[in-house]
Amino acid sequence: MGETLIETVENRHKSVDISNNGLIDVSKSSYLILLYNSTATYKLYQFALSFPSAKTLNWSIPIKLQGNANASPEHRKCLVAKDASDETVIEWYYGSGGQLKYYPLAKEAYWSSEIFHLEPLPIGTKHGVLRRVEEYFPKLWEEANNPTN
Repeated sequence: MGETLIETVENRHKSVDISNNGLIDVSKSSYLILLYNSTATYKLYQFALSFPSAKTLNWSIPIKLQGNANASPEHRKCLVAKDASDETVIEWYYGSGGQLKYYPLAKEAYWSSEIFHLEPLPIGTKHGVLRRVEEYFPKLWEEANNPTN
């Protein structure tokens, strides 16, 4: 299953290159990963667009125990690939739209930025999901924020 997953992703990359008449050069494309922490410190890493060989990874669907020791185990809803040092490299959440997470090591990046900070948004600035809800559903938003008794 893991080999098929990686092959599928790599084939999608190739098909983008072909279907766009050379407008996108996948051979020069990269994965960009932005790391951050709670103090709003950021660092950007650039990685090759290829994954490690699926044959070199250990694939499993881990079991997680619920609550107490007598509870029956439950399968997590993801396929996990670990490297030889037992570190998670890939997670594929087949139950949530096929979400794929890739965790390359920072030392494998071929470029990284300096640490940086983003300017905080001004107080009162609407952003993110709540802003979108307000834009898409203005009447419902107004009703929810100004309930009449």
